[in-house]
Amino acid sequence: ISLYGSNGHTGIDAVALGGQEVYCSQRGIVDFIDTNSRSGLDVRIVSEIGGEKYRHIYEHLLGYMHSVGNRIETGQLVGWCDNTGWSSGNHLHFQVEKWIDGQWIPVDPAPLMANKFAKDILAINNKIKFLFEQIAMLADNIANFLRKR
Repeated sequence: ISLYGSNGHTGIDAVALGGQEVYCSQRGIVDFIDTNSRSGLDVRIVSEIGGEKYRHIYEHLLGYMHSVGNRIETGQLVGWCDNTGWSSGNHLHFQVEKWIDGQWIPVDPAPLMANKFAKDILAINNKIKFLFEQIAMLADNIANFLRKR
């Protein structure tokens, strides 16, 4: 693991198996997908947290699941880890930037990270969505019953 700030490093590097799944850390909109010699294949997602705009970046990917403009939820698959770009082995470079004075400024991602696995958050959100759908169907059935009386 390489942490934010060490030798000017602007993200967190986590060792991963080639092809290991990478999940979205915060719901948002896919803002940019790029391949270049430094970061390899990277996906950038813009989110709003507490009324402030953040961009989370996933670099050195093998492939990705979404297109620019797609909405992505916390815990959904972003892509797969690899060794693309300037890299000495399979890993994920995870970087967070904050929109300040009209530009993206790298920030330490650690204070923004929760101790919950993103896929668990996705499962919870799906259960909540299902419950709301069930309540809406129940309300419709009650309304139809009352109309027939």
